[in-house]
Amino acid sequence: MIAHEDRFGKGSKRVQAWRSALLEAANMPGEHIQTSDESKFIEKIAEKGSDKIQGIILDPPKHEAVDWNGSTFEKMKWLRILVVQNTSFSSKPQHLPNYLRLLDWEEYPSNSLPLKFHPKNIIVFNLCRSHMMQKEVEKLFKDLNASQI
Repeated sequence: MIAHEDRFGKGSKRVQAWRSALLEAANMPGEHIQTSDESKFIEKIAEKGSDKIQGIILDPPKHEAVDWNGSTFEKMKWLRILVVQNTSFSSKPQHLPNYLRLLDWEEYPSNSLPLKFHPKNIIVFNLCRSHMMQKEVEKLFKDLNASQI
């Protein structure tokens, strides 16, 4: 956060928005799983209360492979925070919610974003070591800038 404050100024709207998003994430109630079967856990929470889920953080202690069909996030229209670390998926996501404010997905499994993904409120966008094509990222930010004019 200090690096962002130095770069954009402590009182800038961007830094304030980032700080607000981080505080929201820190205050969200969550569940902690100790098992290695994240795919079943994701399916379970998607079925139980997908309209209430606002944040998901997948960061197992050792690398995990998740077998899924890619449509789990379709039901999570209010998902605002998605962090995926140390996890690889068997297929690309078919859907990502447009309300996402923070997308941090290490090794994102596709070279493109879902066609209907238009995150107008995205604040943090990090797809390190992903298969994403540079032109896809440029298109996303071009669309974001056009929507904010």
